[in-house]
Amino acid sequence: MRKINYYKKNIECEENIIIYPIGDLHIGHQNCDEAFIEDYINTLSIVPEENNRILLMGDLLDCGIKTAIGGSVYEQKLTMQQQIDRVIELLKPVASQIDGMVQGNHEYRIYKETGIDICKILSDSLDIPYFRYTGVVTYSIHNSKTNRAININVYHGKSGGGVENALRKCKEMANKVNADIYLMGHCHHNAHTKRCFKQVDSRNNKIADGIQHFVLTGHALDYDESYADQANLEISVKGFPIITLVNDGSKRVEIS
Repeated sequence: MRKINYYKKNIECEENIIIYPIGDLHIGHQNCDEAFIEDYINTLSIVPEENNRILLMGDLLDCGIKTAIGGSVYEQKLTMQQQIDRVIELLKPVASQIDGMVQGNHEYRIYKETGIDICKILSDSLDIPYFRYTGVVTYSIHNSKTNRAININVYHGKSGGGVENALRKCKEMANKVNADIYLMGHCHHNAHTKRCFKQVDSRNNKIADGIQHFVLTGHALDYDESYADQANLEISVKGFPIITLVNDGSKRVEIS
């Protein structure tokens, strides 16, 4: 599928819409918990696809090469081709639920050295939208209670430091794109904050309150003897956030 930066998904559904951001899997690294990932994706493959949607946040592969920072090239348990094949194998059963993917800094390693965009290969194989660095997905929801749209800005991220710094970088995404929800990976934390703002409601001739959500999208790496362990970084629980677009006629969003 050609690279795009915007994708609109029309959904006719009476149920809540559940968004599952998945990223920082680092398939191929010795600390990647593949069993955890497989169980998680298998669970998604058995739920109704129309109201259960997936966004891919980058660093699906580890892409350990000699020019990368650290010793990841010596910590790979799969070759690059095996990493590509494994990611496709894992995601193929849920490909129809995936509404977009971004490139992570680990996949960018390969592009920088060779000009080969691994995420483009993955998106073509799975026939899913590919945003490269950043993109926006609009979920346009129609049912007996509401006709509404929720805009989600997706970006892999580029940030060091702890949770607070990562959330600050996530908030900076709003300087570029106006959206309801901002998703950022890379930092291997699962966290959420939100802020209120005023927006013009020209249809109803008033100033209305709005809410923007900023979400860090987790990871799937074991901590012990990892680079995070080596650097004495904070231990972050494995897993990914779950974003619920409440289908009751409001624009309410719940994040767990």
